[in-house]
Amino acid sequence: MLKFLQDVVIKLLQSVVKQLPRTEKNDEEKHRAKNSSTYVQKYSSGKTYNVVETSEVSTPTEETKQIVTNTKRRSIMPNKKIYDRKVYMLIDQSGSMVRRDSLFNNERRWKAIAEVIEGHVYNILNQEGMNGERICDEITVTFFSPNRSSTVIRPIQDDSQVPALFEENQPDSNTFLAPTFQQIVGQWFGTRMPNEGGFIIIYTDGELDDRDTFVNSIQETCGKLNSQDELKIVIIGFGSDVNRDPSFYLKLDANANSFTDKNSKPCNIIVFDLLNKMPSIIDLLNRQLEDPKAGLPGWGKEFCPELYD
Repeated sequence: MLKFLQDVVIKLLQSVVKQLPRTEKNDEEKHRAKNSSTYVQKYSSGKTYNVVETSEVSTPTEETKQIVTNTKRRSIMPNKKIYDRKVYMLIDQSGSMVRRDSLFNNERRWKAIAEVIEGHVYNILNQEGMNGERICDEITVTFFSPNRSSTVIRPIQDDSQVPALFEENQPDSNTFLAPTFQQIVGQWFGTRMPNEGGFIIIYTDGELDDRDTFVNSIQETCGKLNSQDELKIVIIGFGSDVNRDPSFYLKLDANANSFTDKNSKPCNIIVFDLLNKMPSIIDLLNRQLEDPKAGLPGWGKEFCPELYD
């Protein structure tokens, strides 16, 4: 009799559970879970960005926030060599920068790259290591175009300073990089603290009018370095022209010229990528700090297969 009553009670409970609005609840939970981590691709100035959009489900405690922050840091932490460096940005100011480019939704290259650089400045100035290390506290920005040293060298401490720089300096003339490059390299050697490394980030839309002089300048710079980790020259190509033929820069990246440092060891200080194919600016700065030989971008094999053998 007791067993019979137990069976009846169980069946009644099961019947009640089946009538509960489980489907509605499950749908609501699935919707919330989906919205809590939705990856959206946004196309801005011809560049695709991966953005994580989050919706609040609950208010995390300060302790929870700190755990999440530390976990993110550990998962994306770049090589410690990335920190404590002087950072310079050399921006192509040649006449071709006024062209409208299909890669930027027919926006002028000058306007598009200004927005990109604003984001890069923000990320570099705000990158922080596990123990509070910083890449730098300011970035020195300059422009290159005519066959002479730059007359505009501006230290900036915040990304909000970038738009005014582009307003004050408009595209003009040819594309001579070597004079400004030599000027900035000399400034780095002359002002850096002991063991302070450097990043020289060059933004260009393609053809240089002084390729040979620029290559010779890189070779001379390598000959003054103790090792290839001291200084990295990061070249970011953007626009349709350089996308059609980036082979010159890929060969520099692969150290096809066999540059050596002051100790006669291989000195591969060039890192190259295309803006529309590169990872984040922090990932690009970090690319060859672990292993210089592993630095060539995968897409480059189409243009220079001999570099990938």
